[in-house]
Amino acid sequence: MGFDIDQSKVKRLLAGESYIGHIPSSWIAEWIETRRFVPTADMRRLAESDAVLICVPTPLSDSRDPT
Repeated sequence: MGFDIDQSKVKRLLAGESYIGHIPSSWIAEWIETRRFVPTADMRRLAESDAVLICVPTPLSDSRDPT
């Protein structure tokens, strides 16, 4: 499961479209289709998880190192 408070990002993911440059849309679409990945903006769904990983945007250099 993937959670984001930004419903527009969730809609893009549900449509099989990646908004992250290094993750291809084909990967997202395949994982959505096979139900290995379920994006949601519904915070209540987090209760279904055994663990929650919190990721925040980090500026990266061209070599993908944190700046």
